[in-house]
Amino acid sequence: MEEYYKKILIPNENLYVSGQEKIYITYGKTIDSSKKIYNNKDTKKYKKNKKLFSFNGKKYNNRRLVIAVIKEYIRKNPKTTIEDLEEVFPKNIQGTYGIFKRIENISDKDKGNILNPKTGKKYTKRYITDDVIELIDGTKIMVCSQWRLGKNGVKDNLDYFIDNIKDLGFIVTLV
Repeated sequence: MEEYYKKILIPNENLYVSGQEKIYITYGKTIDSSKKIYNNKDTKKYKKNKKLFSFNGKKYNNRRLVIAVIKEYIRKNPKTTIEDLEEVFPKNIQGTYGIFKRIENISDKDKGNILNPKTGKKYTKRYITDDVIELIDGTKIMVCSQWRLGKNGVKDNLDYFIDNIKDLGFIVTLV
């Protein structure tokens, strides 16, 4: 029976789970998980958000928007400490990872610096490592890279972030 499910084409389905095995179905092909083709370009497990936002006359993708807003807040409030930022940008807006973290509190796994022993590939970066923000007291922070817009009237973490910064007087528009 298991062999049957490895060969059958199921249109408009992303995933079929048979027992312990996951079979990804994409573009009329099945990809057997035993072949370890999890990041195949054909696989449409998650649709990437390619929307752009306008902030202070520049265009940003969702994660770069968050960095730009935090940097602008710090520019307008140069004596900002990490405690001030945590009060203005509460962790719960983003979810599990928080909007930002001190560099010393971010694991190598979340920075994407070490290999996953199961796949042999680096772990997904959870923080943007190429744009470190330094506060006036010397504290260095990295901003989380995990942001999504909601769909069909259901809000997600980027929607909550944008709602929060409106209260600070920042204007963000979808391009």
